[in-house]
Order: sequence, then structure tokens, then C-alpha cells
Amino acid sequence: MTKIIATIGPASQDLATLTFFRQHSVQIARLNFSHNSVEWHIETGRKCRAVGFELMADLAGPKILLGFLSTDKTTINTGDTIIIEKQNPNHTYPYLQQDLQVLPCQFNIEEFAKPGQPILIDDGKISCEVIKVIDQQVYCRVNHGGIVKSNKGVNMPLSNIEIDFLVDRDRDFLSKVLPTIRPDYVAPSFVKTTKDLDKLRAFISQILTEHQISDFFPKICTKIEMSEAVKPDNLRAIIQTSDMIMIARGDLALETLPNHIKVPFYQEKIKQMCRLYNKPFIVATQILETMTDNPVPTRAEMSDLYRAVCLDQADFVMLSGESAGGKFPTKCVQLMHDLIHLSDNFTETIVNS
Repeated sequence: MTKIIATIGPASQDLATLTFFRQHSVQIARLNFSHNSVEWHIETGRKCRAVGFELMADLAGPKILLGFLSTDKTTINTGDTIIIEKQNPNHTYPYLQQDLQVLPCQFNIEEFAKPGQPILIDDGKISCEVIKVIDQQVYCRVNHGGIVKSNKGVNMPLSNIEIDFLVDRDRDFLSKVLPTIRPDYVAPSFVKTTKDLDKLRAFISQILTEHQISDFFPKICTKIEMSEAVKPDNLRAIIQTSDMIMIARGDLALETLPNHIKVPFYQEKIKQMCRLYNKPFIVATQILETMTDNPVPTRAEMSDLYRAVCLDQADFVMLSGESAGGKFPTKCVQLMHDLIHLSDNFTETIVNS
């Protein structure tokens, strides 16, 4: 029977909510290393252990992010030309350069940007196209504008970006969290090939050796979200060498072209390969996204959840922002729990009718 993974955050870190989760099909508590401090994760991890959860440490990974903007009301309009540059501590963003808005980025994207390539901001809500690169500034035409906010994700699906797979934040968090709360799973982000997994395992081994820990090694739950990772040979090797697979549909939708369209096809492909190699898998991202702010789901979300539970027979379905920071975390879990438990009887009734 499908179980639930719930991301723990400000909306769900209290004991009453955690207890409710545990009583309603949540088996794994996910700690998202992209947010909060080491101390928060250790304290929350211990609280989750006391309730009876398994723990998943989800690494931030080499995610490209915008920098800090002085206002969350920065708007770029469709048809505008903007400039993106590595954040300069001497500037307050956005600022104007020859009447063009300049936005900050936490990474030197000018090293990889080429004319004609797309740049997607904030889960693709804003789309741009590179016009030219001058010095350390990337000039972009805005194909679809909107409000830009600080620290939002940036995707460059046609760019061959080389970033160290284990970023400093992940190294720091793992070094401190791993020997303290001993998470059952470590979930690496933006894996391209099994070489990344080899590097992660070597680093984990180094940490455990330094702390003289020999009776523990976490399982590796690889997140499939890069175009390189879904190439047939890479996907097969990654699944074979992982303990569990997460179909991370958010970045997968942005890193593969055409954006969004191929995700359900990749979900089916990954599911079939996981079944072939007897690997458990997770369906993740936006399953109940609208319930972050609303007490009821859309019909499309319920159909998505039905597919994951009843058709794909996923080992886990995962809540992200819905349970970490949403207004209705227990409603989300209750709804998932109810559908999971309805699925066996209802499916049997359909078959026998």
C-alpha cells in the first residue's frame, strides 16, 4: 500500500501535527536542506524520531538561484530586455543600466549562457531568451514577464552547466546532521550520472569514518530531475545503483524540452524501470499544490493523486510546500490517507462489477 512522505516545516513542526501525520499514513518525514539551519534540522529530526518517523535528508544541490532583491514587487514585462549578472555586494537590486533592469544571480551564469538559449525563472513562471553576453552580464529578452522575487530558482535547460555536485551547504549540513540524527535516506538533487552518486557515497563514508560510526549508512534516494539523468543509459544505471527513486517533477518539467509536456511520459518510463529493477519510487511535486492556500484540491490534482496511487502504485507520494508551509497540512495528509485506503476496496469493486 502507498505511504506518504511529508516535508516538515513551520506549518507542521509542532508535536500535534506530527502525531496526526504519523496516524494517517505518513511514514517518512522529509527535511529539506534548502531551507532552515543545521540546528533546526537536528531539533526537528529528533522530534520526528520521537513520533516514530523514518527521516529523509533532502540535499539542496547545485540549484541556480536569483540573488536578493530590495523589493518583492519587482516587475519585468513581456517584451522587455533585462540584464542578469552575478550579484555584486556593492549594488542594491534591481538597478537600472541604460534604462535596462539589472537582476542579481547567485551564480556566474554568463559562463554558460549563449544567444538563443532559454532562461526560466521561478518554476518557469517567467521565461526569457538570451540575446547576448557582454563581459559578466547576460542580456535577455523577456518572453513572458511577471513579478520577480528574491532567491527564486533559475533553470537553463539548453545550457551545459558545470557546478560541483556537492555544494558547500550540503557538505556542511551533512557533516553535522548525518552523525547526529542518522537519517534513513539521503536524497541528492540534480544527479546527472552515477558518478555523482559515487561522490556522495564517498563523502558520506568520510563523515562516518571521522565520527567512528560503523553501524549505519543511509539509503540513497536519487531525485530524477535533469535531462541527462533521463537518457536511457544514465537512467538505467542510476536506478540500478540507487536504493530508492524520486520522480521530482518540478525541475524535471523545466530541465526537459518542451517544458512540462514530457513529464507524464517520463513518470511512466521511470516507474516501469523501477519495477523492472525492483526499486521503490516516489511521485513528488505539486500533487496537492493548490491546497497550500486552499482547503480543497482541484479535480486535476485528485486525478494526479489517483494515478500515482492506483495506476502507478507508487511506493510513496510526497507533500512538499503543502505540508511544510501551507495553511492546511493536516487536510492534505487526511485527503491522501483517505484516497490511499479507499483505493483497494474501490479498485476491487470496479474489477468485480
